[in-house]
Formats: sequence, structure tokens, C-alpha cells
Amino acid sequence: MEKPETKEHLDPHVGHAHAAEGGYDRAEPNTPIIGFIGGAIVLIVIIVILGIHFVYQRSLQDQVAQKQELPVASDLLELRAKEDAALYQYRYIDRAAGVVGLPIERAMDLLVKEAAEGRLKYPTQPAPVKKVDPLAPGTPGAPQGTTNAAPAASKAD
Repeated sequence: MEKPETKEHLDPHVGHAHAAEGGYDRAEPNTPIIGFIGGAIVLIVIIVILGIHFVYQRSLQDQVAQKQELPVASDLLELRAKEDAALYQYRYIDRAAGVVGLPIERAMDLLVKEAAEGRLKYPTQPAPVKKVDPLAPGTPGAPQGTTNAAPAASKAD
């Protein structure tokens, strides 16, 4: 009879001393080394995160500083000058009709003065709300249960 092959003959990585004990290493793991490696990994991850955060903040500050140092575009300066002229200077809008533009401060003063005197050129009282007439029976959208009467004939001139 042939001897059946045992586990010690099949697994070349397991030594003969371990095969007699069940085929695996029963020694305790080296916890100080495992703890040291785990702590080192956590420390490295924290340092990397803080480093990335520092680099990002530094880059952001540099970009903001560069944008603040850029000269203002000439188009923007021209637009601001045009808007300032429209807001703060007298000008003719239509000379033939006698329409002029006033500076904004003067226009606000005149508006306050006219409102105090009660002579504004536009209505300042709220408009009354129109009451909606109920729909006639037979018209589209009328309540159900009404008769469908034919629409009245329109008069032709």
C-alpha cells in the first residue's frame, strides 16, 4: 500500500517543525513593529494632507495677488468714465425738443421736492384691482353642468 501524501509534502513553504503542529505558524505577531508601521503610515498621510493644504493656500494667495496687481483694462476705464458722465453731468438728450439729462443727485433732489409738494407727474396711488366677471354659461372654461349654447353672432359693419 502506498502512503497517502501529507500536507507537509504538498506545501514546500512550511517547515517540518510547523507541519507537525498543524501546518501554520502559531507564533504571536510582532505587535510593536506592526504598531510602528501603522503609526508611520498615519503620520505620513497627515503630513501629505497638510503639505497639500499649504501648497494650495500658497498658490491661491499668489493668484489673488497677481490678479490684484494687474492694471485695469482700458475698456473698463472708458466704460466707467462714460457711466460717470451719464450720472454726474448735465447733458442734452434731445436739443431740439429741449430734453436734458440731470446729474443723479440733482434729479433725486427734484423728485423729493416734487413729492413733498404733491405734484408728481405719475400716479403714486395704487390702482384698484379689477373684479373678474364670472364666465357666462357655455363659454370654454365655464363650470360644468351648464348648457352649451351657441355663441352670439357678431355684427358686421
